[in-house]
Amino acid sequence: AHRLALGGTRTGVSGASMTPSRGRDTLGATRREGGKQIEAEFRAITETPAYQAMQPIRRKLPAYGQRNHIIQTIREHQVTVLTGDTGCGKTTQVPQYILDDAVLRGEGHQCNVVCTQPRRVAA
Repeated sequence: AHRLALGGTRTGVSGASMTPSRGRDTLGATRREGGKQIEAEFRAITETPAYQAMQPIRRKLPAYGQRNHIIQTIREHQVTVLTGDTGCGKTTQVPQYILDDAVLRGEGHQCNVVCTQPRRVAA
């Protein structure tokens, strides 16, 4: 299991080592084209003034400094539990990091992100 501080005193990320199954891509070229289209749209959005104006605000959140480690942990583990103090970016930023990473790898069309917010995560 991995632990990662996102800011504050009660934060962390942990992952259970399991290799995700990757099914055979029966749609082949169609899926690859879908991934390329989503990536092109994402790159266009990142050039807009609204997206650029949002970046300094996102960089101030504790999750921003850990985004590469978070993404790496998620890639290496089928199940990842992320905890952190209120306002650190768990719910708003981490799902976006996951989607952005998938899109830039041409897998945005296959990306599903599920967030749960239990009142208390048992230690």
